[in-house]
Amino acid sequence: DKEDSNPILRVISADGKTTKDLVNDVSVVQSLVTADGRLIILAINNNGSKSIYEVDETTGFKKIVCTVNDNVEKLFISKDGKQLGAMVSTDLGSKVAVLSNSKLIDITK
Repeated sequence: DKEDSNPILRVISADGKTTKDLVNDVSVVQSLVTADGRLIILAINNNGSKSIYEVDETTGFKKIVCTVNDNVEKLFISKDGKQLGAMVSTDLGSKVAVLSNSKLIDITK
């Protein structure tokens, strides 16, 4: 793809024969699928801010979950599959936050 355009998140059929562009209007940093099948992405918006989105894998419709600090590096799912967490960089290293009520709440310092 072009250097000056956003990376494209594509869906590939199970047989690998067809692809469909799913997200191309934000810069996808990371994508993951939850235990219940929801597609979640961490993305850099065109204005430079970062957000977490839930994406409908059939239509590509993005629903914003929350806007996050630029220091959010990575998303992960808890071991039991019920919580979305994030690694957040700080001057002293990294800390862990969890998503609660559309906000990331620090659980480590």
